[in-house]
Formats: sequence, C-alpha cells, structure tokens
Amino acid sequence: MKDKNYKAALLSGLVFPGAGYLPLKLYRRAFVTILPAMIFLYGIVQVSIVRSQALMDLLIAGKVAPDMISMLRALEQVSEVSMGWQDFAGYGFMLCWAGSVFDGFRLANKE
Repeated sequence: MKDKNYKAALLSGLVFPGAGYLPLKLYRRAFVTILPAMIFLYGIVQVSIVRSQALMDLLIAGKVAPDMISMLRALEQVSEVSMGWQDFAGYGFMLCWAGSVFDGFRLANKE
C-alpha cells in the first residue's frame, strides 16, 4: 500500500494537482484539490491570452518593431496591466500542487 501512496504523490506532482487521490479512492480530497487547481489554471491561461493579445495588437498597429528585444520591452509594459485575481493564479496553482504532493507523501509515510 505504501508504494501506491508514493505513486499517488507522483501523480499529483507530475500529472495534475490532486490526481493522485483518485487511485486511492479519496474522491472528496481529489475534488477539493482539483477544482481550485482548475480555476487557477483557467486564470493563468486567461492572463496569458489577454497579455499576448495586447502584444499582438501593438505589433499590428506598428507601435512595436517585430524584433525580439522590442517585443520583450513591450511585454514588460503589457505585464504591468492588472487583471485582479488572475495575477495571483500561478501562486494558487502552485499551492494546490505543493499541497497535494506533500499530502501524498504524508499519506505514504503514515501507513
């Protein structure tokens, strides 16, 4: 059973936060971990899309030269745009990930 719990920790760490609970049939813990992780991942994707769209708009308008250095400088300015909770979505996702991996190892050492 201990090897199964270590595999659960690896699933949570390498596949998706909370995925390791599913083989252990800990569905409530899986739901409590996977749902916020999916919401945070949605926030990360949303921030990425909005900022890349803003950069593309600047490129199409001719305000930014199509070379790497100019685009990086423009991206730094675009990154200053605040999007609310989505700005912290990466931290929330990492917290879900680290918590599920830590809990998987805790479950493995518990038995």
